[in-house]
Amino acid sequence: MMNRHIAAIVVASVLLACALPALGATIADEVTAAQGLIKADNLADAETHLQAALSIGNTTGLDKLPAADLLLLAEAHRLLMALSYDRAIRTGTLTGDALKHAKEERRKVLGIKNMKIIGHGEKIDLPASLVPGKTNIVDFFSIYCGPCMSFAPYLEALADSNPDLYLVKVDINHPDHKGIDWQSDTVRQFGLQSIPHIKIYGPDGKLVAEGDEARNQVIKMVQDAGLG
Repeated sequence: MMNRHIAAIVVASVLLACALPALGATIADEVTAAQGLIKADNLADAETHLQAALSIGNTTGLDKLPAADLLLLAEAHRLLMALSYDRAIRTGTLTGDALKHAKEERRKVLGIKNMKIIGHGEKIDLPASLVPGKTNIVDFFSIYCGPCMSFAPYLEALADSNPDLYLVKVDINHPDHKGIDWQSDTVRQFGLQSIPHIKIYGPDGKLVAEGDEARNQVIKMVQDAGLG
């Protein structure tokens, strides 16, 4: 049987190897791999690749790296910071302002997994955009709508805080239109007369609430979650 001292050395060697870059890998290879893993929500393996990128940089020497690699290392540090916030959140021990701060910082870098933006002024297949098994909040908005942009952070924080929710943001504006695009295909398709306009669909895909009723339900969700 391997004695404890030797076993500890073996384990330490394995852990160190996990953080080392693959033979011949570049900083760009490691950061690109990490970005793909983050999109796939594989944060643990992404962290390994980011640490490997930093290892390459330290081995080479920062003063010897080209500007492109230095920028990639900065991105690696930025992503690692976000993953550290995510790890802290997952401990379940953060509360109050500390938890709020951690979630805001994580969201700045990693974005929101339970959200997508569709439409851009065109007709949409809304049922196909809903996520089965989740309560879907649909937000019709325009970047030129002040109330829409004020309400958006609360909606996004709500979706980010509850894995049972999914936020579908529908942009009513064609990309080249300045101001609220009241003549867009999206507006005509849904007969919108004001925005933000909210729809809530249950996990079964059936419409639960719309308009003021839906907005009031979302406001209550935000308040109950301590987000506003």
